[in-house]
Amino acid sequence: MVTKKAAAQTLKEDTVELEVGKPQGKGKLSISAKSALIGDIPAILDFREMTFKHKGEIRISGSDSVEYIHLPDGEFFNVVIADLPNLKEIYAHGSGPTWLDCQNLPNLSKLAVDRGIRWLNVAQVSNLTDIDVGNCEHLGHLSIHHAPLLSRVNIERCRLLPSIQGMRTEDQDRLNLTKQMETAQTLSKRDFTTYPGMTCTDIELVLGNIRRGAELLQKLFPNEDDEIDALNASPSYGYRLLQPGEKVYTGGTGESYCYAFEVTSQESKGKRLIVNILEERGIHEPENAIGEAIRRVISGLGLTGDMVPSEEQLLTFINLRLSAPESDTVSWIETDDVALRLALAANPLMSKSALEQLANDQEPKIRLAVAENPVSELQVRRRLLHGLTKENDPATRIRIARSAAVATEDLEILSKDSNVEMLCAIAENPGCPGTLRAAVLETLATCGESIGLRLVASSSDAPEHLFPLLLASTDQHVIVAIAENIGAPESARSAALEQLAKSDDPKIKQSVARNKLTPPEVLDSLIVGADVELLYAIAKNPLTNASALEHLASNSEWQVRLGVADNPGTPPAVLLALAKDMDARGGESIRRSVAANPAVPVGALKILVKEKDWFIRDAIAENQSTPGSIFEILAKDKKSSVRAHVAMNHAASAAALEILSMDEVGNVKLYVARNPNSTAASLTRLASDPYYAIRRDVASNISTPNSVLQLLLLDSQQEVRNAAQKSLG
Repeated sequence: MVTKKAAAQTLKEDTVELEVGKPQGKGKLSISAKSALIGDIPAILDFREMTFKHKGEIRISGSDSVEYIHLPDGEFFNVVIADLPNLKEIYAHGSGPTWLDCQNLPNLSKLAVDRGIRWLNVAQVSNLTDIDVGNCEHLGHLSIHHAPLLSRVNIERCRLLPSIQGMRTEDQDRLNLTKQMETAQTLSKRDFTTYPGMTCTDIELVLGNIRRGAELLQKLFPNEDDEIDALNASPSYGYRLLQPGEKVYTGGTGESYCYAFEVTSQESKGKRLIVNILEERGIHEPENAIGEAIRRVISGLGLTGDMVPSEEQLLTFINLRLSAPESDTVSWIETDDVALRLALAANPLMSKSALEQLANDQEPKIRLAVAENPVSELQVRRRLLHGLTKENDPATRIRIARSAAVATEDLEILSKDSNVEMLCAIAENPGCPGTLRAAVLETLATCGESIGLRLVASSSDAPEHLFPLLLASTDQHVIVAIAENIGAPESARSAALEQLAKSDDPKIKQSVARNKLTPPEVLDSLIVGADVELLYAIAKNPLTNASALEHLASNSEWQVRLGVADNPGTPPAVLLALAKDMDARGGESIRRSVAANPAVPVGALKILVKEKDWFIRDAIAENQSTPGSIFEILAKDKKSSVRAHVAMNHAASAAALEILSMDEVGNVKLYVARNPNSTAASLTRLASDPYYAIRRDVASNISTPNSVLQLLLLDSQQEVRNAAQKSLG
């Protein structure tokens, strides 16, 4: 089988020589630009006793002195230990690394990992007798090559481990590994309602069911706008553990993932079976592949709003459909299982005919579920809701009051109920007539219960004469609701804020300081005697006047100055001064906030763009107010994250995007391909990129010339051709 997949370009992050801690009795160690540990390595290399500036990857090799290695908890995600002739034991403590590669260690006798590891390779270990990864429930790959003396391998709780590579079957049987794996794989990580007690070995089965179910659903719910699903019928869903250092699409989140969810299609070319990767994105756990597959199927159905089923509803529907492909949904409700009938009554994928039959069910909760199902005919829903108003169950009546389908006359009947929760549900119902809502708010204003008073106090249409009554409340939450109500009379809001500003409760004062409606004079009154947290909140408030911000910018507490740096109303001259704040405790955070401030002056940016802290440069790259000349400097930044944020920024200059269109990092070029400011020249260049996702996004960009789109219609990837066709259409 041949796999046709665009090679993702590896991110080339910065690596510089970094000093690490000083081991007891030894000289200085350091880490080279290639992440190799260099220096006078001690016999007992215990990273737990060292202070590290370096994170991520590390390679330990080529030393005759080291005999024992202790890896720390969570410091490194990728560790290579190789060519250490006298190494005897390796211990990984705490969560340890994600990937651990151990090669050519002829005297290694023991390897023990606490937990957390996902990928482990052990090769050329002729004296290894003991491997203990029994608590590593996330271990998904284990390969053992040339370990003839192994007498114990503990994989007791490795529930995600499908097999052990490199070992003969007879050796696995001798070490009882097959039985250990079978036992571990019965451990359930997560229960789905439709798959109780699901194990990792069931995931492929579930993904296969989703694929087959998707074929049936496409016939029932055709999506005319989704040409991709129509042309790529029945894609397959799967997942795989990433290799050490492998990058995967993150959707712009920047998260680190251990697995990739894949959507693939197959095509035959002669005697070869070609597998096309239609989509690939990072996931944290194998079970997450089910949610990704379900979301992709749901998005392809063309359903909107209330018609979109939940994941459980989709799985239930698929399971029933696959169990009897030719059956009608009406036959599914012919069961004594009340829970199943209830689930089907609420499922928006059910047919109207089935729901009409369920509307006559003896169980009131099933009739209520039909009444709440948006697929049911409006007259059926209203008939059911009207009948259910006679139920004595308060919870049922409150659900009726919240229903979008309830008739006005039924809301009027329910409004005579003294239940405050019921009255709140009526008032919050979007279909409640204005006159009825006003009457209900009048009633709630005198109910004496916090939930009702807060609703009135936060209502933008509450009658003005109710606010003096509400201001007399002893419930601080009611006063806070008035203070935050943009529809309340200004006099009532100001009175509430002044009242709260005099509170002895520090949290209440902070809520006043954070409130974007608090008048400047009230904010000024809070400054005297305020603690650091309150001053920080005042400093961040956009309504704080310029003179107060100038005063707070000289405060000795860095957190207060940080609030000023965050405030878009801070005068440019103050921001320029804060751009030079070198406080050892919070100076970097202050300068970073100045860099992100939309009001930052160009003079401040010229200072900050030279910062060693790449997070500051990153903030400039994300700022919509950054001028083109600064963007062009950052387009050549050594940190790929900074360059990526320039490429994402829709305010980035065309010249900066032109530079980035030739970047060596795939994700950077991907964002250039999406940016509407990219020039025709940049988009033309990216239209021939080997990575299909970049070509796809070029095809979707509104700035891509028609001549380029015509060429992309001939692309080898269907997804690219579909995007080009849609743009031309």
